[in-house]
Amino acid sequence: MPKGPESDNKRLRDGMSQSFGVEITNRKVTHKSTSSRGSYDGTQYRYTNNNGTLRILYAGPARGIHRNDLLVANASGQIKQNEGTTSITAKSNFNKFYVFNIDYEYVVDSFSKNVSIAFQTLSLTEAAITPVISSYGSDLDVILLPENVKPKKIYVKEHKPNEIGIFSVLSISDETKTKKYSAGDYVIIGADSFVK
Repeated sequence: MPKGPESDNKRLRDGMSQSFGVEITNRKVTHKSTSSRGSYDGTQYRYTNNNGTLRILYAGPARGIHRNDLLVANASGQIKQNEGTTSITAKSNFNKFYVFNIDYEYVVDSFSKNVSIAFQTLSLTEAAITPVISSYGSDLDVILLPENVKPKKIYVKEHKPNEIGIFSVLSISDETKTKKYSAGDYVIIGADSFVK
């Protein structure tokens, strides 16, 4: 698989943008992948993608208060920060996008293969939030941290209120609809279909 632009724990400051992922054009190639996350604070999920068929094996929320995260997987696109609003344009490497909230362990919604994502943030202590982004392969990970908190604070068992950033507004839209979501951890995955 071709390699997309990569970054690790980079602050996305006002006026900045970054491309992510790689567009897959040869769908004749077999695609089998498993992705999982296990965090020190208890946040966890695991899913498989077998030639475009998505299956969520498990998901679980953090223990205690937790910063919000957003993962866009199996996609390519661009993320921008402009005057307090972060926007992402993404194209799925499959026919659709599926969205699930880690706290609830089920697919929240499905969208077409081209989506626009926009969000604004706030902190529990009114500190300024600067998204921290990482991109690797066809994935983009966005973590909400206050400006004065170092990214290494992501990797701890318990988070203090002054280390937390959450979505105040999160919306996802495609050509036919727009959905708004509450604060939480979300995974947006490119796939053709979803099975339980």
